[in-house]
Amino acid sequence: MAVEANTWLLIAKRHVKTVVLEVLFYASWVGLRLILYPYLIPIYWKSYLEDSAEFGTYLNVVLLAPLLQTYLTGLNFWWTIQACPPRQCIPLVPSESRLADADAAGGAEEGSCQGARQAVVRLCAYLELGKLIAMWMMTK
Repeated sequence: MAVEANTWLLIAKRHVKTVVLEVLFYASWVGLRLILYPYLIPIYWKSYLEDSAEFGTYLNVVLLAPLLQTYLTGLNFWWTIQACPPRQCIPLVPSESRLADADAAGGAEEGSCQGARQAVVRLCAYLELGKLIAMWMMTK
């Protein structure tokens, strides 16, 4: 139900321009989609592994929960990256020339890609950490 509240705040802030709705929307976005949902990923994977051991197979319906949670959390991070920096600076995979141009421009000017680069680097590091946690949990 919390996601519905976040969506309601998004719709409300589009129709009623107030700072309170903006703050509530972004607070709920960060709290839910960037903190709580990533926190749940290893919990769901652990539950899946426990159920798999009980069922005697890794191929079971419980696999859907951690897979979808991981995918949707990645999508939330992608939406966050798309919403923050200028859109023309967010390729699916940033090219070295684009990142080099951003660094050469100093990264702080209007329309620079520095924020996009930092966000992409953080997202990649987060996904790498998630992969390492999942691999560690599979060895337990």
